[in-house]
Amino acid sequence: MNALPLLGLGAFGFASVLTPFVRNLVRARGWFDLPDHGRKVHSRPVPRVGGIPILLACGLAFALLTISKSAQDGAVARVQPFAWKLAPAVLLMFAVGLVDDLAGLRPWQKLLGQLASASLACWAGVSLTSFGGHPLASWFSIPLTLLWLAGCANAFNLIDGIDGLAAGVAVIASLAMLAAGLLLGHPGLALVSAALAGALLGFLRFNFNSASIFLGDCGSLTTGFLLGCCAIVWSNKSATLGGALAPAMALTVPLIDTSLAVVRRFLRRRPVFGADRDHIHHRLMLRGSSPRRVVLILWAACAASAAFALAVCATSDPWPEFAGAVYCLAVWTAVQRLGYVELRVAGHLVGPARLLRAAGAEIRLRTLEEALAAAETVDQRWLAICGACRDLGFARASMRVDGVTRDAWLQDPSRCDVSWTLRVPLSATDWVNIGDGIHSAVEPSVVAPLACLLRRTMGPATAVRERPAPASAAVPGLDPVAIQR
Repeated sequence: MNALPLLGLGAFGFASVLTPFVRNLVRARGWFDLPDHGRKVHSRPVPRVGGIPILLACGLAFALLTISKSAQDGAVARVQPFAWKLAPAVLLMFAVGLVDDLAGLRPWQKLLGQLASASLACWAGVSLTSFGGHPLASWFSIPLTLLWLAGCANAFNLIDGIDGLAAGVAVIASLAMLAAGLLLGHPGLALVSAALAGALLGFLRFNFNSASIFLGDCGSLTTGFLLGCCAIVWSNKSATLGGALAPAMALTVPLIDTSLAVVRRFLRRRPVFGADRDHIHHRLMLRGSSPRRVVLILWAACAASAAFALAVCATSDPWPEFAGAVYCLAVWTAVQRLGYVELRVAGHLVGPARLLRAAGAEIRLRTLEEALAAAETVDQRWLAICGACRDLGFARASMRVDGVTRDAWLQDPSRCDVSWTLRVPLSATDWVNIGDGIHSAVEPSVVAPLACLLRRTMGPATAVRERPAPASAAVPGLDPVAIQR
């Protein structure tokens, strides 16, 4: 197809000429991305509307194709009406990014614009109509398409944190989409990918370390959106589950970075659309790598992912599914090596052992509450408290009610110690103490609920009439309970 070299080389040439021109114009206007000596790693003001030369280069390359002899090719002629139909969606996404670059938008305003752009793409015919050869109902495919396109746009926006990173990753992903278009026999996918790859390569000359111009939101959002559209076309053409997942593999680096950002901010109870300095490239720099080295590492990871995606797409069952499982394991291992505290804590909290312990502790608390409510004497309450605290793993408990102090070891005293004690005041003179050692087996999440339960059920408003008590009372399986006046 002669149109591919014309598009790719044309977009590259236009971007190479337009980028320095736009850069100088933006400098004269004062549209800079200013350093903040925190999240942003650049040290001087840099123009930030690199999406302008990229979009212009792609548009001029397609215009050049239209007036050339290659436009008479049947495949190209079939693609052109679809490209014009998709153009409003691309222009709207670009406009959202440009307004955010120049004037600033709130997160919800950007999201509304992105969803509107994705809706126009659905109207143009870009939607996930099938997955792994299985058709999808429209009530499911349209929301999924909107989520995917907005997610891809934001993924490239979030990863655009170091000179050349987002643009280089987009070049590699575009080349993978181009190869997939040729492999699957889809001229539209190949043509769009060729133009985008050429424009990004022309821009990357000025965006690599140290950059003289940034993509900006207009560049990163538009690039991510176009790659998301290409990924949908690729997925729809794949007849296997592995092949349908191959486009996501080609975009692994930005998608994983975005997913980690959402999880991290959710677990820390921070705004999901907020900014931080804990992206993958930040984590790698914290380990001592220079920005240039980090970019090369992530480019290599993206290239490996793209090659793997194409290999999966080219093979037949059952290898794509098996390769996909191996790939997911490799990605998970790589993410674990980044050392995110949030992931370790979340993994610990949702593990089956922790889930069983938490469920057991909750059951014991509910049982204790019922026993305290049914108790008729203080001694019955004391026995219920001792039994529950023993099952929860506490080493010792004591209680003072109406001037009488009760105390008991709940575990073998020769095999445990008490290094901390929690006092729950029941009134001005009454209290319950529970304690354990340094190497406590008590579920940490149960301590506060237990204290609140004792306070609520043993307070003055819930006092019971004291009956004559023996000089000592025995708790089954425990040392005798000493009663002192």
